[in-house]
Amino acid sequence: MKKFITLLLLCLTGMTAWAADAFYLKNGDNYIGMDGNLSVVDASNKMLCTFNAQTDGSFQIALPSRFIHIGSSGRWSQGDATNATLYKVSGTTATKVTSVAVGESYVIVGVKDSKNYALTAENYGSGTDRRLVGTEVTISGDALTVSSTKITWTLEANSDTRENIEGVGLKTDAGDY
Repeated sequence: MKKFITLLLLCLTGMTAWAADAFYLKNGDNYIGMDGNLSVVDASNKMLCTFNAQTDGSFQIALPSRFIHIGSSGRWSQGDATNATLYKVSGTTATKVTSVAVGESYVIVGVKDSKNYALTAENYGSGTDRRLVGTEVTISGDALTVSSTKITWTLEANSDTRENIEGVGLKTDAGDY
């Protein structure tokens, strides 16, 4: 039933999830998922995220029904698209990137009220008021210091063996509908 609802939402919104372009965002043993709203969840409730590159080098991160969105006080939820900048982690430094790869770790940063907020693996609130905490970070040039593992997200491959979902049709790996 969950897979049917995801397919229905993709069809209704016109969003796409391609196996090659969709990833799970993982922090430790937890993932981005839904628990009333955007939350850190266990593996049984994880959601695919699609990274849509923008012309300015940022990304919009699509969920099955909406986008990852930065809102009040730098908290992250599902909502309208927010342009986020990704920084690839190497030790305690993260450097701005314009492409992503499976197995690599990134800091996801959005701007709200002229401040830079990194998406953390820390829930805030409950139910439909649930959000993910954003922690303010300082960017120097194209880099930032990784102050906590709570702000690092590893892209995990889509291991789902279902046919790829594209628009309103089911598409096989060979490109057939």
